[in-house]
Amino acid sequence: MKYNKKPTIQYVQKSMFLLMLLALFFGKIYAQQPQRLTLGDAIQLALSENIDLKRSENAVKSGKVNIKQAKANFLPNLNVSASVSRQYSKNIDLQSDETSGQVNNSFSAGASSGVNLFNGFSDVASLKQSRFNLETDELDFERSRQTTLFETISVFLQAVLDSELIAIQNENLDAQRKQLALIQEFYNAGNRSLADVLQQKAAISQSELQALNTVRNYEISKYQLMLVLGQSPATAMEIVSPDIERLLPKLGENAGTAIFQPDNRPDLLAQRRQIDASSQGIRIAKAGYFPTLSLSFSTNSNYRTLSNIGDFSDQFFDLNPSFSIGLQLSVPLFDRFRTRYSVQLAKIQLSNQQLALKNLELDAQLQVRQARLNYQTALKQRDVARAQLASATEALKAVEERYNVGSSTFVELSQVRAQMLSAQNDRITADYNLLLSFMSLQFSTGDIDAAISIFDN
Repeated sequence: MKYNKKPTIQYVQKSMFLLMLLALFFGKIYAQQPQRLTLGDAIQLALSENIDLKRSENAVKSGKVNIKQAKANFLPNLNVSASVSRQYSKNIDLQSDETSGQVNNSFSAGASSGVNLFNGFSDVASLKQSRFNLETDELDFERSRQTTLFETISVFLQAVLDSELIAIQNENLDAQRKQLALIQEFYNAGNRSLADVLQQKAAISQSELQALNTVRNYEISKYQLMLVLGQSPATAMEIVSPDIERLLPKLGENAGTAIFQPDNRPDLLAQRRQIDASSQGIRIAKAGYFPTLSLSFSTNSNYRTLSNIGDFSDQFFDLNPSFSIGLQLSVPLFDRFRTRYSVQLAKIQLSNQQLALKNLELDAQLQVRQARLNYQTALKQRDVARAQLASATEALKAVEERYNVGSSTFVELSQVRAQMLSAQNDRITADYNLLLSFMSLQFSTGDIDAAISIFDN
């Protein structure tokens, strides 16, 4: 009895193909599982991957190199040189008319060194300026770190708020659909007009559009968060919402009375160091008025094969070496006013840095005042939003009961439902705005590191 193996082979091939598709499908699903991202995770990721913070860190590294370079200016230099040559010459004997050739090989080597003894204290001022610049870079890095913390918290909380608004919109959409089913039953029973059914369907369409917009806002917030974290926008992240009800009581009653202390702001301290660096720039420019004094030393020797005096060792080490040492003094008499103009420009630079400090101090005071007012306003808005939500909830319940018994119109129901949705949005927005305004106040006073402790469990 013969068996037809062709269907069996086709069955195996189809089975293998199906298994491959399943493996690819489930592998893709597994690969696309979003990573859970808490606020603490976001902060750690931002501190290690934020692009602006990395650039600020590189500025600190450059400042350290500049100090090493300034210190190296106090060291002497050392140069070594060597040369090898071969010279061909031909001589003609006039009596015998014979020619003869000679080859002269020569080798020479030397070394030289020089060191600056005095240049009007320019090197000293340059070293001090480099140190002040490094302090400036370090303080700028600290402010950049604080800025990264604040931006991460702000964008993260905005994304969480957008996700909460999505939940509110979806809840409202479910309620609208249930209301449509109820109105449809009333219409079928002859207790409601077709206009109510159509108006409710239109309201559902409007709610679906609003829900779509909230989803779009949430996706944009996630992209902005990925940018702050130094990640690709395509990175799949599931944002874990913090317990807002647990966080708000930690803000404290005296948070809105924070006092501005300039020493807590690294950017103000950095600007002061920049003024110190500009002062050293004036000293560097004034060095052109002073004479310069340098010490130099050189030695060299050579060897020639045509010399009849000794071999290589005798010529190079004993007979031909030469040494020289000297002091060079240079006194500026007239440099076409170059030094004078350099000093004037350095003084203008110092004045600009002083004005920048004054402007920065005024701006910092304004930031603190605005942040304090925003926080106090957010406190009141939160209380108002909670009261409005309670009133809107009771009003919607009453109007729904009246509408169900036919004593209220659809227009009134729609208006009250819209007020309810607005009150829900305002309540959750007020909670997160209060938290954001608190973080903004702490950032403006330079106390952002202490403020983030409220997120600790």
